[in-house]
This record gives sequence, structure tokens and C-alpha cells, in this order.
Amino acid sequence: MIRKIRIENFMAHRASEIELSPGVTVISGPNNIGKSAIVEAIRHLVANPAPKNVIRHGANQALVRLELDSGEIISWQRRETSASYLIQRTDPEKPGAADPPEEYHKFGREVPEDVRALLRLEPVKTDTDDLDIHIGNQRQPIFLLDRPGSHAAGFFAASTEADYLLKMQQALKRRIDSAKNTRKALDAELAAIAEQLKELEPLDDLADRIELAESLYALIIRTESEIPRLAEVINRLQEMHAGLAAAGQSREILSSLEGPPVWQDISGLNLIVTELQEKTRQNRWEFLRAGVLDELATPPVLAATADLEALLRQSRATQGRFDEAQATSQTLTPLAAPPDLAATAELEALLRQSRAIQSRLDGAQTISQFLADLTVPPDLAEVKGLSGSVQAMGQLAEKTGILQDRHTVLARHLPPPRLDEVSQLHVLLTDLGGQHELRQRREGVAGLLAKVLPPPELEATADLEHSLAALGQAEASLSREQNRLDQATRQLQEKKAEIQEYLQAAGVCPLCGSPLDMEHFLESRHA
Repeated sequence: MIRKIRIENFMAHRASEIELSPGVTVISGPNNIGKSAIVEAIRHLVANPAPKNVIRHGANQALVRLELDSGEIISWQRRETSASYLIQRTDPEKPGAADPPEEYHKFGREVPEDVRALLRLEPVKTDTDDLDIHIGNQRQPIFLLDRPGSHAAGFFAASTEADYLLKMQQALKRRIDSAKNTRKALDAELAAIAEQLKELEPLDDLADRIELAESLYALIIRTESEIPRLAEVINRLQEMHAGLAAAGQSREILSSLEGPPVWQDISGLNLIVTELQEKTRQNRWEFLRAGVLDELATPPVLAATADLEALLRQSRATQGRFDEAQATSQTLTPLAAPPDLAATAELEALLRQSRAIQSRLDGAQTISQFLADLTVPPDLAEVKGLSGSVQAMGQLAEKTGILQDRHTVLARHLPPPRLDEVSQLHVLLTDLGGQHELRQRREGVAGLLAKVLPPPELEATADLEHSLAALGQAEASLSREQNRLDQATRQLQEKKAEIQEYLQAAGVCPLCGSPLDMEHFLESRHA
């Protein structure tokens, strides 16, 4: 038996090696890729036909090598003008060792006897013609079908295995008859099984009900997951009601307060203080600038930086895109595959209600957070003393204006003031600065009170009550569906027990002959 075929530079094959299986080897593929060339290569090694153009274009010789299962290797080489054989035998006394190769040259058109003895693939000689029973021609019909009956008779008469072929024909007939009887029995058994399967047709409806129950159970699970969120919403609403009550109390307290007192005009004093502060700042700045500039060296010569600025902008833009891409990658990396989609009509309605409630809760929470940051307004004290101080400040401002006018006139005619007069003026300005700071603090308090928003209005909770009622109905529906699911599960277990008893009685599958168990019976090809 041939175990391996090696073809080199033969027709379309440059170097091909085919290892045959112990049984039947089938070679398939598109046209014109070299399938027929494999058969022709074996034919040339077996029969050594007349020279043809079998050497691959560009090569000097073609080689066909057959490795037999007995260990021998037979090679056939074809050149332009001659052919040769080579036999490589193994040494039975030395496993793994090989005898020197046997070469055959100048043997004419005949195949060497040693090669023929090893291959045993010669045509069968009959009275009418020589028939090749080993290698067929793809351009001829099946063996002996295109020959007259005398050729077939001559072949069976000449064959030493004619009796064996007749016995095979008789055995084949017996197997065909047995197969027909078996088929009839199986058809009858199949009809009986079909009648029994009619009794199991309600299982399809039960499967649909189980699928519906599973989808309802999944919906129940999702609804249960929303219950903690609704509880959290209720807690937030309760906290908001408490915050609104506190805000109402604050509003009642603030509504009883009177308006702030009327401020006196001290614009002239502000101008004097502002000019003094500006002069002081300018003097300090000039002094510091003179001290710093004395120590500075000559500034360096500036160079053009247009190219550097363009490169820096490009680098920043590239870094920004890289940061965005990296943030996108980090965001997408932990994402898992999307879950399977299911019917979400009821869940979408529930989610819309939840989102509406959540939106109102977010607005209320924002107002609550804003009110929580407000402090209790201070207690107002008696303002009689403050009114006297304000009047004194007005009189003092008038005196200050008169003094300023006098100072302007006297500065033109009189000598500069004495040190004690300057000290008195400094004390006077210090008092004015303290009074101005007190005025700024009062203006700040008035500005804070102006920013206080009125308390929010209470909204109706009808939607929340409706959602809670819908949640109660959903819980009741969940309980009912759970009971239906339990009942369907019990019915399914009973049907499975009945099917298991039937399968144990049947033994094997009448369709494929495999052992019949519950998993095998419920496969899609048996459904």
C-alpha cells in the first residue's frame, strides 16, 4: 500500500508531498490546480509510458517517489531522452538503517521486474484486452461500463478472485434485504413514536409560558432594584419638607425686621482719605522702585520668538489632543459588552416617572442647600446712639470742609502749620477712617440681606403618591407572577419526570441510535 507520494517538477507540481491515510484519501479542489497530475504521476511511475511533455517548464528532469507501508521507496526520474528507477530498501535486521539504493537504467520501454514486484499494480491480461483495474482515466466512464459484455466476462474469467467477487455480490444482496427489513421496522417504530409525541405537543405551549414567566421574573428583579432608589427619594422629600419648614420660620423672622437707617453723605471725607492713601502708596512705590532699579543691570537684547511661540502652541495643542485621547481610552477600557436587550415598555414608563420625580427633587435639593448655607440674621440694637454718632460725623465733615477751605486760603499767605496742629489733624483723620470702616461694614450687611432669596413655594406631592401606589401595584403583580412561576415550575418538573420514564423505557434514540437521555432528547434536532 502506498503511504506517501513525492512529486517534483512534474507538470504543474514544483514540489508536492502527499501523505495518504490508511483508509480512503480524497483530493478535492478547483480546476487546473494539479489534481489529475497526481494520478498521471503514479501512472508514469507504474507503466513508464512513452515520453511526453511532463517535465515542468524551466526544469531539467521530473521526479515521482512512492513510499510504501512496507518501508521501500521507489523513485522514477524522467529526463528529456531517458528514464531511470531507484529502489531504497530498509534492512530488517537493523531498524533505522537502509541498504544501498538499487539503480535501474537503459531498460527500454519495459518496467524493471523488481519495481513491478513491489508495486503489484499491473493491468489484468484477458483474451480480449489488457484492463487496468488500479488506475482509472478521468476521461472514461466507470470501470467496464463502456466495454462490451465479452470484455467483462473475459475479465471475470481471467481474474483469480472471480469467486470472491461473486460472494461479495451475494453478501451485498443479503445486506440490502436486511437493510430493507430494518427500514420497514424502523418506519413502523417511527410511526408509533410520532403518535406518542403527539401527546407531548403541549410541551411547546409550556415552554412559551416558561419563557414568559422568566421575562416577567426579570422585570420583577429590575423593579425590585428600583425600590431602594424610591426609598431614597422619599427620604430626600422628608428632609426637604423639614428644610422648607425651617426656611418658613426664617422668613417669618426676617419679615418682622425694619429697614436699615438712612446714611449721611460723607463723599468729601472719602475724597480726602482716598487722596491721602493714593499719595502714601505712590511715595512708597517710588521709594521701593528707586531702590530696586539701582541694583538692576542693563536688560538683555531681545530676539525674535515668533518661531518658538508657534512651536510652543503646536506642542500645547498636541498635548491637549493626547490628554483627550488618553482620557477617552481610560473611560472606554473598563466598559463591558452591552447586555441583551429586552422589552422595556413598562420599565421606560416607570423610569420617566422616576426622572420627573428626581428632577423635582434635584430642584428642591438645590434650594435646600442654598438655604442651609444662610446664617441667622443678627439681633438689631438700639440705634439712638448711632444716630447721634452719625450727626456728629456730619458736623465733623462740615468742620473738615471748612478747615480744608481755610487751609487752602492760608496755604497761600501763611507759613506752614506747627507740629501740634499736624498731630491734631492726624487724630481727626484717624477717627474719620474708623467711622468710614463702620459704614463699609454696614453696607456689606445690607448687601448680604439683599441677596437673600424668598422661601420656595411648596409643590403638590400627587405624582409621588401616584408613583407609590404604582409601586404597590407592581409588588402585588410581582407576588402573583411569582405564584404563577412556582406553579409552572412544578408542572414542568412533573412533565420532565414523565418524559424521563418514557426515555428510560425507550433506551436508544430511534433517529440517530445514540443513548437516549433527557439532554439528548431536548436537543434542537429532536425538537
